Amino acid sequence: MKKLMTTAFVFVLVWGLFGLLVYATLQGNHSLMSIVVAAYWAIIALACFISPLFLVAVFMAGKESDPMERAKLLIPLKDYYKRKGAIKKFISLATMAAIFVMLSYSGWVFTSLFYILACGIVTLLNSVGRDKFEELTGHIVKL
Repeated sequence: MKKLMTTAFVFVLVWGLFGLLVYATLQGNHSLMSIVVAAYWAIIALACFISPLFLVAVFMAGKESDPMERAKLLIPLKDYYKRKGAIKKFISLATMAAIFVMLSYSGWVFTSLFYILACGIVTLLNSVGRDKFEELTGHIVKL
């Protein structure tokens, strides 16, 4: 139940913030846009903190010599490193591009460039971590 509530909360937060970005961009509401940009900066900071943290966790689990302890360390990382399907990847890429375009169009060019850079770095770190996770578990974690 906790996982369902967390997933629902994140879903509403992400798409609500995206909808707010669309509305603020189309209406030209600068004060609302400032709130949206502050929220995206918080998301960027959080992503740039969490992604390296999970990468370190998976590499530390790789240094564990006992297979039972290694399995205990890798279980919490399973949900984070599971692969996305093609449709989810496309939606994610389209959303990222739309956020970049709307932030740039609204005049927040530095924020939009930093958002794209952070997305690229986080994707790279997650790919490296997923490869290491799959190497340690010996199989590909599917959705």
